[in-house]
Amino acid sequence: MSKRIVIATLGTLGDVLPYIALSLELKKLGYDVALGAPSNFKKIVTDYEIEFHSLGKSIQEFLTQP
Repeated sequence: MSKRIVIATLGTLGDVLPYIALSLELKKLGYDVALGAPSNFKKIVTDYEIEFHSLGKSIQEFLTQP
């Protein structure tokens, strides 16, 4: 039985990328990893074969609202 780790992050690509790197290292160590992030990062996360869960719309869209 593997240990499961869930990581949640909000922000821009610069905020998400370190957690992708961390997820990849944890997977190498045998952990089952899920990453929650804004939905616009789904493709980049799943391209690395990391389980993805949406935490809502793009943070960039939210930040540029009037």
